[in-house]
Amino acid sequence: MTRVPAILILLVGATAFFFWLTRSRAGAEGTERVFRVGQEWSFVGRSSDPEPTLIIVRVETLPRIGEVIHISVRGVRIRNSHAAEGYVDTLPHLPFSPAALQRSVTRLVADSVTLPDFKPGYEEWRRAQGGAFTVSVREALDLAEQAVK
Repeated sequence: MTRVPAILILLVGATAFFFWLTRSRAGAEGTERVFRVGQEWSFVGRSSDPEPTLIIVRVETLPRIGEVIHISVRGVRIRNSHAAEGYVDTLPHLPFSPAALQRSVTRLVADSVTLPDFKPGYEEWRRAQGGAFTVSVREALDLAEQAVK
């Protein structure tokens, strides 16, 4: 796996905060899924990410922004000129609103998997007092890729 540069972590956190400020936090229609740490979910990916999954790595409620579900994404191909291969295949930490994840996930793949090392990205997000994405995971991947071009 390719290591994610610190600049990507900072840019993703800043972008998440921006979208938290500017987008609606309305809930998804239909069945509410319950997200728990350790679950692995499939979600609608981009054409370059035919079978991506996400893992719930942390769930918390913060006074300023409410509930945040932290995920790690794998099975993706994010172009990154800073990476040796020219892309990264995982994003270890991305914060999301519950409504955004409700709209993104398609199927529970596993109820309990080993958690990836998300703590460096999470700790950077906490220090930066980051927000949470309110867009779909697919849209967040596009934003992450644009941030490192």
